[in-house]
Amino acid sequence: MKNTLSIIVLILIGYCCQAQDEVTKSPAEEACECIAKIDINENKKDQNEQVEECIKDAIMAQQISTKLFGALEKSKDTTRTEKDINITINASEGYEKIERELIDNCKALNILLNNAKPSSTNSYSDNEKAMEYYNQGYQVYNAGDFKKAVELYGKAVKEDEYFAFAWDMLGVSHRRLDNYKEAINAYRKSLKIDPYGKMPLQNLPIAYRLEKDYKKAIKAYEEYIERYPEDPEGYFGLSQCGLLTKNYELAANNIFPAYKMYAEVNSPYKQDAEAVLSAVYKGMKENDNLERFREIAAKHEITLNE
Repeated sequence: MKNTLSIIVLILIGYCCQAQDEVTKSPAEEACECIAKIDINENKKDQNEQVEECIKDAIMAQQISTKLFGALEKSKDTTRTEKDINITINASEGYEKIERELIDNCKALNILLNNAKPSSTNSYSDNEKAMEYYNQGYQVYNAGDFKKAVELYGKAVKEDEYFAFAWDMLGVSHRRLDNYKEAINAYRKSLKIDPYGKMPLQNLPIAYRLEKDYKKAIKAYEEYIERYPEDPEGYFGLSQCGLLTKNYELAANNIFPAYKMYAEVNSPYKQDAEAVLSAVYKGMKENDNLERFREIAAKHEITLNE
């Protein structure tokens, strides 16, 4: 066993020294590269489990490199002939900070979290020209050229006015350019074709919210929840509208189910839900309404540690 450990240490020494000589990636960058390999067609629970593995693997890789190097440097200062190198690896150390950085900066994670699959026969088009424009639009959209994406998706819907997914992406591209009215119009066009289209139902209230039309945003989120009651996104969006309008009861009644759903699948968005929960608590406390907050928490079977 002693010889086996010595071989492992030698291998790690070689790895560690090489890592110190190279320009190393941050754990968030390593995790993002790993996340980019996750299949967008897998179910959300499996995706979230793989995201967690990517983050923990990146944390462990960094700790092995930095902690082993430190231990090796320290061992040089001793005259002992037998040197036991002990390092402790904690895969949860700094997890939430890296997760937050990924949500903010990792394009692959955001594509994974916001991916809405086609939901009807109108999601794609039999028109070859329309599909050609759509695919070109998707490429330039992913490259960050939203103006060109608007042009190409616009050509796609001219070729096939019943091409729901092209309307969806036209709306998303307009929203990225802050063209909220045009985005809303595109989402509405898509929903006329497919009233259960998940992407336009998700994005329509966001566009209304950015327009500061909170009344319509609330109604749109309620419509989304009606169609997709098992998806936390509707409840989370509605809770944000509650915060923005200082309707803290609306916020509380929706953030609790959103938080529970995110927690069940260990979604990275659980952190955002916790932040909203904290803001709702603060708002209701300032309005001397904490008892109502506790009642709503109990209704949703949430135990508070105050």
